[in-house]
Amino acid sequence: MKNIEPYITSPKEMIALGLLGVAGNISPFILPVIVGALVDYVDFSIQEASYIASADMFGLGAGTLLWSYYITRADWRKFALAAAVLLFVGNVFCAVTSTFVPVLLSRFIAGIGGGLMLTIGVSGLAKTKNPDRVVAVYTLLVTVVASIILYVFPFLLVQSGSEGMFFTMAGFAVLAGVSSFFVPKYSVVNSSNESGEKKMEIPSSALHSPLLTRVMGIFGVFIVFFSMSLFWVYIERAGVAAGYVTAQISAGLGTAQFTGVAGALTAAVVATRFGNRLVPVLVTIGLSLLASLIIPSTQEFVFFLLAASALIFSWNMLYPYVIGLMISLDGTAVLVTYALVMMTLGKSLSPVLGAFLVTETDFSMAYWACAICFVCAAVLFMPAILLTDRKLKRIVPA
Repeated sequence: MKNIEPYITSPKEMIALGLLGVAGNISPFILPVIVGALVDYVDFSIQEASYIASADMFGLGAGTLLWSYYITRADWRKFALAAAVLLFVGNVFCAVTSTFVPVLLSRFIAGIGGGLMLTIGVSGLAKTKNPDRVVAVYTLLVTVVASIILYVFPFLLVQSGSEGMFFTMAGFAVLAGVSSFFVPKYSVVNSSNESGEKKMEIPSSALHSPLLTRVMGIFGVFIVFFSMSLFWVYIERAGVAAGYVTAQISAGLGTAQFTGVAGALTAAVVATRFGNRLVPVLVTIGLSLLASLIIPSTQEFVFFLLAASALIFSWNMLYPYVIGLMISLDGTAVLVTYALVMMTLGKSLSPVLGAFLVTETDFSMAYWACAICFVCAAVLFMPAILLTDRKLKRIVPA
């Protein structure tokens, strides 16, 4: 029988997957602006805005969970197009209504569409020959787009209110709809088994790993992205509470996103060329821990800027390593999909639980909780990192 490697190699397909993932991943990056817009322009309370942000992320999680079931059996293009329609409809309804329950439901619908698109994009990119590097380049693209949005949206809100913001987000759904026609039609795992003359060859970097190691790694994913999302979702409100003006907050968040470009670029350049993920992962989690300690400890704008930048640098540098870690633990993209589910579940729960930790003017308890969670995440990741690092030492980097 002829062996074939289960890799996606077409540049056209990789670009389409990347664009699909970008469109689906915009909401998590701009949650601070969405929360701020709902409070300042739609007159929701901070708790109501938190619940709406959670509905968005729960929708994202539902979309990723749905895709984990269909990834090896569905027509990717049809699912991607359906996801683009959901994202478009959800954002348009948010633009034309200002009542709590309809907005909540609309963000949930948009989240499902975004979750499907995000997972289709990332699970496809994870099946390339060098997932750490390819996903890092994808993360770089997401971060550049999010940086531009975070600079522009606060001024767009002043000019056209929340309606302009949501209509603009609907435009990303249109981009995703076009991209959906160019993604791979079926999973490489599924297509590799369509003929009895072929069998799938699992990459040598994806060897057997203990169940406990996988479970700890998955829960590490949940905790670290829960913490990062909790940090990020209240950063705009923390800036307002500290007395910073709109221009400062806009510049701070936009600058933080551009710093995130450096994080993604660092991951793309370094990848696993030194034969380990241990150092990069511990550095990124350590920076996030330091940033979470800074926010409740000072009201100086320069420290606010540095903390936000450290968080986004770490987020964007860590993301590709997490995807690479999951694909090393499991040769199919299924564990990667479960990791994306846990990421979105963490992002979903953080605003809900955060609503009990914050007031209109005090966000310190949320940031202390982040610090504790970052330490727990580092402990949970350790067995998976040590195991896969031993595998990496036996593989010559591409």
